[in-house]
Amino acid sequence: YEAALAASLKLNLMTFYMEYQFAFRKHPKIGPKDGSLTPEELSALVEFARPLHLDLLGNQQSFGHFGQILRHPEYAALREVPDVLTPVKPETYQLLDDLYAEVCPLLPFPWFNVCCDETWGLGTGPSRELAAKIGEGGVYVQHILKVRELLQRRQKRMMMWGDIILQHPDHLKNIPKDVIMLTWGYDPRPSFEDQIVPFARSGYEFFVCPGVNNWSRILPD
Repeated sequence: YEAALAASLKLNLMTFYMEYQFAFRKHPKIGPKDGSLTPEELSALVEFARPLHLDLLGNQQSFGHFGQILRHPEYAALREVPDVLTPVKPETYQLLDDLYAEVCPLLPFPWFNVCCDETWGLGTGPSRELAAKIGEGGVYVQHILKVRELLQRRQKRMMMWGDIILQHPDHLKNIPKDVIMLTWGYDPRPSFEDQIVPFARSGYEFFVCPGVNNWSRILPD
């Protein structure tokens, strides 16, 4: 239904926001049995959307917003803090590669959103020592580069949310220009230029992503 509605509104790109809600075959503990998108369902949606001129964009949280995976004992060693993956263990990148390996082949669209937003607590867990040497921004960029390399192996161009790197503007130059930035905001402001101009001036392609504030309230703002 959502795909058909999007096409009727002349939209040409849609995505599922994904933290843990996929039936990963190599990691069956991750997806809830009563609420996971299956590989077959995702493939069917791609085929349904194709004649509607609608592409499916892959999306997988790859840094923050990882708590529903890290809560399982099998993945507890990969916690930076309860909701954030640690970037200092090789097993982190093996896990991410496993997740990408199952989803990317199902999606012919050449871009993939790794998210990496709201990494609150980064530099306070296993990466504390590294953060003391290169700063929280340096740790963040180091992770982004490793994730980009994983996606390049899958022939995907990386997209990422821009909120964290904008807090470390001196490190923005260390992210390759082929990364597509996604800049977002949910609150009303007189201007959003401080979230847009840095990417434009630095030569990145980017999307402006407005949002509807609908948390903890009956009707949305």
